[in-house]
Amino acid sequence: MVRIIPNNFAKEGGKIGLKICLLGRKYKTRYWSLGDNIPVTSETDNEITYHNSSANFQSACILIKENNTHKDLFTKVIDIEFDTNSPVPIPICKINFLFENKKRYNNKSKHHVIELKDTKTIKPNTIEIYFAPKGFNLNDIMHSWRCINALFLVASLDVLVQGTAKSINSFYETISKGVYPILQAFNDTNYTLIYKVYHETNSNINQISFYENRDYLAVLASTPISIKYKEGNTPIKPAYYYDIMDIQQNNPSVAFKWNNYFEELVKSIDGIKIHDAGIIIPRD
Repeated sequence: MVRIIPNNFAKEGGKIGLKICLLGRKYKTRYWSLGDNIPVTSETDNEITYHNSSANFQSACILIKENNTHKDLFTKVIDIEFDTNSPVPIPICKINFLFENKKRYNNKSKHHVIELKDTKTIKPNTIEIYFAPKGFNLNDIMHSWRCINALFLVASLDVLVQGTAKSINSFYETISKGVYPILQAFNDTNYTLIYKVYHETNSNINQISFYENRDYLAVLASTPISIKYKEGNTPIKPAYYYDIMDIQQNNPSVAFKWNNYFEELVKSIDGIKIHDAGIIIPRD
């Protein structure tokens, strides 16, 4: 069990921040730079804060609190500022649980409890946390950006380390049994908190992972995909290409603007070569 506390930090101009209280238990904390094979790791047993840039912090950063002292450990994260046009929410972190704690939880009316309930085939042990603007509608976005959001649904946050094809392996056992990640949203006054719950194989430690998250959309949008129809497969193109084609049918001028936007966006990760394989997306 951990306690996740979204905050409006007054000194940060009302930006949304996030505090994770670990309730006295030790968690290994990992910090992944985009495309890296090895993270920076640390131990913490008190609290972690996703802190936006402010007068005191030149850039957004992850802070941990140990012995009543804050340590700035990771600065490759972005301010939680919402782009209402973004096809995907802002990824914050991934948390793995061991379920070894027997501490009793007393529910309070102001709390929103995220339960990791067992199904017939899967014992969830992992949760990913995302933020989006107030009123963010998962169903609307899924229909507007079908390819990008199919990848958002079935690729773990490790997409920022491994690329989409390898990160989907995190869900392979779950998906092969017909149980997809549980994706839910909680709307608050100023934001929408989105969480994805699933089982991660070989997870054997209490662990929180943060990622260089600036290029999350670029990684998803640049994923090579082919769409599988009954009559055959389409050519391999970046995921955004086929979403733009959908928009083109109804609004060519809007499609042109989005195409220019994504062409520039994916240039930011050209040198990383994060994708070594593509994805086939079935479609009726």
